[in-house]
Amino acid sequence: MLALHPGCECCDRDLPAESTDAVICSFECTFCRSCAADVLGGRCPNCGGELVARPRRPADRLAKFPASTERIFKARGAGCREAADADGETTVTQPGLQIVRLGPRVRDLAQATFFMMSEVFEETSERLGEAYLERLLSRDGFWGYAARCGDVVVGGLTAHTLPMTRDASDEIFIYDIAVRASHQRQGIGRALIAALRDAAGAAGAGDVFVPADDEDTEALDFYRALGADASPVTFFTFPGRAPPA
Repeated sequence: MLALHPGCECCDRDLPAESTDAVICSFECTFCRSCAADVLGGRCPNCGGELVARPRRPADRLAKFPASTERIFKARGAGCREAADADGETTVTQPGLQIVRLGPRVRDLAQATFFMMSEVFEETSERLGEAYLERLLSRDGFWGYAARCGDVVVGGLTAHTLPMTRDASDEIFIYDIAVRASHQRQGIGRALIAALRDAAGAAGAGDVFVPADDEDTEALDFYRALGADASPVTFFTFPGRAPPA
């Protein structure tokens, strides 16, 4: 009986049991069609065998014989990452750490990331409604990243594209970046910013900028260590106005 593994071994894309995008070898190494065709040349990198469409188990049988929850992920170089959609694209930057691009296909991960960030900032938060979350994650100008060690979210970043008016260009504003206290000073913040800068550069965006409180010396030192230039700017906040009666 097939195990029906839940993800692509190459790019970590979700492949639920009902997916028509899954291919396997005779040992049931599991990949998505994009990685199989564009990266692996139709051959399993583990055994050298051909990759064929994985059969789907009928729903009544799936209820009795559920799919495996064992996720096997072996990053196989930039090719695998380029074959993955930006939504849910996974990059391995160091052993045990994954940086995942947030999008509509990974809504549960996005919810967990936003909640973790609120905890780090000691802010109150609420679970986002599905319609709002879908709209946010589908926006072309929204950039969201999760850092996870195994199944645990340990860091997150959100940013937004700002179209310029002085010329036809875009800049990226990092709104929030947070790393759990237990995982700070391990290169996770650096990896999150690197992922954003790489993707933004590939999309043709210009500068990336981020605000920091003057009294937050750790943040100031962190951004300077990454090579960022400080600008003497003060942010002002206008409270939202109620709509006219």
